[in-house]
Amino acid sequence: MRALGVSAAVEKARVARGEWERPAVRVVRLAGSRETPEQRLMMALIEAGPGAVASHQSAAWLWALLPAPDRPAVTVPSVAPARQCHFDLHRLKVTPAISTRGDFPVTNPLRTVVDLAGVVGSDTLDEAVDRAVAKKLVTVEGLEAEMSRLAVRGRKGVGALRRSLRRRGLVEGVSPSVLEARFHRLLQTAGIVPLSVEVVTGPQGEFRLDTQIDPHVAVEADGQAFHSTPEQKGRDERRRNQIRTEGMFLLVYTWWDVIRDGRRVIAEIHRALFVHGQRSTTSA
Repeated sequence: MRALGVSAAVEKARVARGEWERPAVRVVRLAGSRETPEQRLMMALIEAGPGAVASHQSAAWLWALLPAPDRPAVTVPSVAPARQCHFDLHRLKVTPAISTRGDFPVTNPLRTVVDLAGVVGSDTLDEAVDRAVAKKLVTVEGLEAEMSRLAVRGRKGVGALRRSLRRRGLVEGVSPSVLEARFHRLLQTAGIVPLSVEVVTGPQGEFRLDTQIDPHVAVEADGQAFHSTPEQKGRDERRRNQIRTEGMFLLVYTWWDVIRDGRRVIAEIHRALFVHGQRSTTSA
């Protein structure tokens, strides 16, 4: 305002007349203007001063990973003066990598996810991780590299994010026994009794199937789906194609499918049994 020629006296007079409002010490706005998440965040950035960037929950909102938070979250350099504020203020010794979203400076997606892990619960974090990976804002490899870089500084959130990635089945794999046990409990809750488990099949007995639901329908629970190498994935697909050519209808599910999308898994198994199972073959 000063650069535009608005003096302190003019500003004070307009506030006194009710033309402008002062929602924060360093901010004025038109009286009666509608309050929005964007406005709250911009006020927080102005109030925080030079070098401030949207971070944590606010950054997650700007990257469309979470809804807008009730209180904006802003990160400033550690040398910034302390002040009382209406937003969550974080301080960093090292400036994070910065991107822009619209008119806002914001931490980049990798840093956003790590920062978020330090301030939200596990369910919220898992949702944000799922969306960040699905939107291709981050990769698992990128998150691992960012965690390794920040862990040496004792950065809050690194441990929580590692646990989230394990829960999602995105790193370090899931023990086959754990995954298969969860899958069999899912079948049990749906009243589906497998024909057999750990089935050896193939012309020379070279294939193993996790669960055979029916003589013509089988399921594999794949704990390696997110972190296998291209070569491993290629071998798995060739093996599965060979199993299918032997007349078996094969469904493949990941840890995420079993844990988070069980209803769809059960619905697809029921459909496979109806279309490809022994009953449908016999009826035909």
